Amino acid sequence: MRQKNTETDAFGLPFDAKEFANLILDWADAIAVPITPMKLQKLLYYCHADFLSLYGKPLIDDQFEAWQFGPVMPSVFQEFKQFSGSSILSRAKRFNPVTAVVEIAPPCRLGDVELQVKALFNLYVRFSATRLSNMSHVENGPWSEALTRFDRGINPGRRISNDLIRGYHQGLVNPLH
Repeated sequence: MRQKNTETDAFGLPFDAKEFANLILDWADAIAVPITPMKLQKLLYYCHADFLSLYGKPLIDDQFEAWQFGPVMPSVFQEFKQFSGSSILSRAKRFNPVTAVVEIAPPCRLGDVELQVKALFNLYVRFSATRLSNMSHVENGPWSEALTRFDRGINPGRRISNDLIRGYHQGLVNPLH
């Protein structure tokens, strides 16, 4: 079962995964960069990981899991799996309990952290999905460690915790400098 963080801070953090995915898709459309489901997953991961390591707070309110091709946010995967290796041509939807209707999740508004998050997006969007996936497969990285723990029976959900992500990515060079 998905663990959602229901508390937000003064900046509205963390953001809904589907709303953030839709924002990434809008940013990519604005610069005419096609986004496949795999590339979207990696953009979500790297924006979240770098934000977490730089600011100590999660960007996205859902957890990543260690799948075959790297970190995956299952709720976003389910939304776009029909596109397979093709460009995503729609936006993530969610159920509105007030209206009892499934509707497009509005792109999140990042407020005071928009410049920082968009800088992270711009850093990673230029890479191919395959390159981003390969980058996530580093030995002893969060993805690798989550799979190792799964194989040992101590991580049954294959979850990549924010602590694991932060611990690894804080040791890397600041991507914004």
